[in-house]
Amino acid sequence: MVVSVAVEKTNFSFDKLFDYRVPDRLVIEVGDRVAVPFGTGKTLRSGVVFDVNSVDQTSDEAAKLKFIAGAAPREYSLSRENIETARFIKKTCLCCFFDAAKLFFPPLDDAACKHFDENGFIPPKKRVGREISKTVHNIIQTGITLSDKQADIYSKIAALISTGKSSGSLLYGITGSGKTLIFAKLIEFTLNLGKNCIMLVPEIALTPQLLERFIGLFGETVSVIHSGLTPRKRTDEYFRIKSGQARIVIGTRSAVFAPLCNIGLIICDEENEHTYISEKSPKINAKEVAKKRCVESGGAVLFASATPSLESFFAAQNGKLNLFTLTERYQNVSLPDVQIIDILSSGYYNDSVNFTPPLVDEINYNLSKSEQTVLLLNRRGFNTIIICKSCKKALSCPHCSVALTYHKKDSHLKCHECGFITRNLTHCPDCNGETLTFMGTGTQRIEEELKTYFPDARILRMDADSITNRSTYAEKFKAFGEHKYDIMLGTQMIAKGLDFPNVTLAAVISADGSLFAGDFRAYERTFALLTQLTGRAGRAEKPGRALIQTYQLDHYIIRLAANADFPEFYKEEIRLRKTLLYPPFCDICGVEFSSNESKKSELASLRFLEMINEKIAAGLKIPLRILGPVKSYKEKLNDKFRFRILIKCRINDDFRQLLTSAYKETYSDKTFCGVSVSITLNGDFTL
Repeated sequence: MVVSVAVEKTNFSFDKLFDYRVPDRLVIEVGDRVAVPFGTGKTLRSGVVFDVNSVDQTSDEAAKLKFIAGAAPREYSLSRENIETARFIKKTCLCCFFDAAKLFFPPLDDAACKHFDENGFIPPKKRVGREISKTVHNIIQTGITLSDKQADIYSKIAALISTGKSSGSLLYGITGSGKTLIFAKLIEFTLNLGKNCIMLVPEIALTPQLLERFIGLFGETVSVIHSGLTPRKRTDEYFRIKSGQARIVIGTRSAVFAPLCNIGLIICDEENEHTYISEKSPKINAKEVAKKRCVESGGAVLFASATPSLESFFAAQNGKLNLFTLTERYQNVSLPDVQIIDILSSGYYNDSVNFTPPLVDEINYNLSKSEQTVLLLNRRGFNTIIICKSCKKALSCPHCSVALTYHKKDSHLKCHECGFITRNLTHCPDCNGETLTFMGTGTQRIEEELKTYFPDARILRMDADSITNRSTYAEKFKAFGEHKYDIMLGTQMIAKGLDFPNVTLAAVISADGSLFAGDFRAYERTFALLTQLTGRAGRAEKPGRALIQTYQLDHYIIRLAANADFPEFYKEEIRLRKTLLYPPFCDICGVEFSSNESKKSELASLRFLEMINEKIAAGLKIPLRILGPVKSYKEKLNDKFRFRILIKCRINDDFRQLLTSAYKETYSDKTFCGVSVSITLNGDFTL
C-alpha cells in the first residue's frame, strides 16, 4: 500500500502530495496523521494522508519510496469530508496542502509529537481539560412560537435539510424580525434527524448571548469555538465535539473547521461581514468553506442578515441561492423612529464637537425613564490624530504608515496596526516642534464627555482596549442586560446581533468616517453598520428611537440606512457595481508584495505583472483587467513595504493556474529573496 501525504513545512513553489510506503505493522486510512522522513535529513515531519492506493510494493517505483515512520491515534485523524474540504482550500486559497489540513487540527496538537512506542505509534498524551463524556444529551422541547411567516420559512428550509442533499439559502430579515428563533427551530429539526449543526457569527462579542440562549434550549450538546478562548479550552471543546458529546457548534470564523461529522446544517449569521475572510494565510472565506462542507456532507448552508452582501443577494435574485424574506419585526414590534441630525446646523452642546443638543436631550430623556442607550463610534482611543503645528505632519508609527492614536488613560500613543507604544510626546519627533495639536475623536474621549454631561449615568465602554481578558465580553454584556449600566458606548462590536429589551435609544456619534474609506465596499459597509446599529433600539414592548449624527445630511446612503431600506440600497449599489465592474459582476484578486526594502517589493510586483502579460501574449485567453502595481493603501506595516496589484477577473481553473504559475515563478526567482507574496480573492480592496 502506498499513501499520498501532505507534509508540513513545504514551500508553495514545490508543494505537492508525497508518496510513502506503509509498513506491515500499520493500518493507514485517508485522514490519518503520520510522521514521515523528508528530504536528506533524518528529522521527521508531520503529515496527513490524503490518498491511499494499492500498488505492487515490489515494483521499481514503489521500491524507491520511503516508509512512514509512525501514526498518531485515530482520535487525531481527519474525516474524508475534512480532507476533501482541505483540497478545496488548497485549490481556492493557493496554499500548501498541509496548511489547509492543519486548519482542522486541535489548537494543542499532541499529534505533532514524533516519539513512538515500540510499534511505531505516536502515543497519546493525557487529555487536557475535563474528561470527555460519551453521553449524548437529550434535546429539550424548545417552546418557541413562530409567526405564520416564520413558520412558512422554517418548513421550507427544513424540507431542504431533510432531503440529505446539499443546498444553499439566504434569509433576508430586517433587524428584530426573529431570525434567531428560526435558527433554533431548524437546529432542533436537524438534531432530531440525527445530524449536527454549526452556527457562525462574525464577532466574538455576539457569542455570549447566543451561547446562553442555546444552552438554555439544548443543554450540554452546545459547544463554542473562537479565538478568545484559551488554547486549552479550545482543545477541550475540540474533543467534546469529536467525541459526539457536543452536536451544536457556535463560534466565529474558525468554528467552520469544527470536527463535526454528519453535518446537516451550517448557519452563517450576519453573512455580509468581512470578518468571515481571514487576513492571514491561508486566506480562507468561511462562507465558502461552509458551502464546501455541506456539499461533502449533504447538508444545508443558510446565510442570514438584515443587510445581506451584494454578492449573496445577487446570487439569490438569480436563483443560485433560495431566497427567504422577513419584512416585519417579531410580534409586530415597530422599527425605531430614526432621525438624521445635521451636525453643522444643529450646533454643538457645550462646545463639544461630538454631541449635538438633540442627542443630549434624547439621552437625558432615556435616563429619566430608566431606559438604556447604545452609542456607536467606530474608532477607539482618545484622539485619533496628533498634528505638529510647526511642520504640519501627523505623528505616525515608526514601523507603519499609520497615524498614532492618543490613549489618555495610560498617557501614551499607540499604533493600532503593530501595537507600537510610546509615551505622550511633548516635542515633534521630526522637527522638534513644541506645539502639538490633538485632533479626532475615539471612544475614550466620548466616554469622558459622557461622564461630564451625564454625571449620574452608569457608562459601559466596549472596545478592544476595554476588553481585558477572554471572559470580559460575556460579563459586561450580561451586566448591561441586567441594567447595571445606563449607556453602552462602543465600536462596531456592539452594532450587530445583540438583543437588549430595555434599549430604546441607539445613536451614531459620527456616520461619515466609513463612507469615504476608499474601497469599493465602503457604501455597503456603512449602510450595514448604520442599519444594524439603529436596529438595536425598541426590540421589545417599548418603542425605539435612533439618531444618526452626520455632516452628509443629503447622502443617499445615510437616508437609506435611516429607513432600513435594503431593497432600494441594493438597487442603487448593484447599478453602481455593474457600471464600474466590481463584484458580483466580476471577481477581484489582490496580490500584495512585501519586504524590508520598498524597491524590492516594487520590482517583484512589476515582475509578477510581466509574467502574467507574457502568458497572455503567448495565447492564454483569460479576460482580465489589471490595476497597478501601486503602493498599498497603508504602504508600510510592521517594517514591511508593500505594493499591490488588483486584478478584475473571473476566478476559474484557468485563472488559478495562471496565478499559481506566476506565484511560483516569483518565489523561485532568487532576485526576490525575502519578498512575501500574498493573494486574497474577493476581499476588501483599496488601491
